Amino acid sequence: MTQTRAAIAGVLLSAVLTVGMVQSAMNLAQESPAWTFTGFFQRTIFQIDVLWSRAHGWPSERDCQAAVRQSEETSRFRAKLPPQITAVRAQTRPASAVCEATHIEEFGRFYAHTVEVLCPLLGFALFWILVRPSAPSQLWKPLAAVALAAMLPIGILFPGGLWFEIGRTLAVMLAMLWSVEAFHAAPAAA
Repeated sequence: MTQTRAAIAGVLLSAVLTVGMVQSAMNLAQESPAWTFTGFFQRTIFQIDVLWSRAHGWPSERDCQAAVRQSEETSRFRAKLPPQITAVRAQTRPASAVCEATHIEEFGRFYAHTVEVLCPLLGFALFWILVRPSAPSQLWKPLAAVALAAMLPIGILFPGGLWFEIGRTLAVMLAMLWSVEAFHAAPAAA
C-alpha cells in the first residue's frame, strides 16, 4: 500500500475514534443501544471507568448505579427476607456510602487525556502497519509529537467541543505523519 493511502486510512481512523469517544462522552445521559455507533463507544467509556476505578480502589459509576438499584429492590422485599439474607445485607455497604465516594471528575480528566493521546496513536499505528517501514529508527519522532501535544495546555486557550477535539487529533496525526516524512515525494528514478 502506498504511503498516501496508508496516511489517509490512519487519519480517518483517528478522526472516527475521536468522534466516537467525544460524542459518546458528551451524551452519556442518553444511553444508546450497544449496536449503535454511540452505544459502542458508551460501553467503552463504561468499561474504562470500571477498570480505572478498580485500579484505584474506588467504586465506579456503574457500581453506584448497581448499589442504588440493589437498595431499591431490597427495600421492596424487606419484609420477606429470611434471617440469613438480613445478616448478609447488614454487612454490605449502603448505596449512599458507595455513591458519595465516586471520583467521576478525576475520571473525566483521565478520559480526556486518554482521547488526546490514544486516537492519534491508533491512527498512526494503522499507518505504520500498512506501510511496513524497513527501519523503525524514526519511531521516536511521532511519539515525541504526541507526547508534546498531550502536555501542552491547549484546552485552556480554546473552548472544548467535538470539532475542537477532531481538529486537535488531526493536527497531531498530521504532525506525526510529517515527522516520519510520509508526505515527501520519492526521488525520481534517473
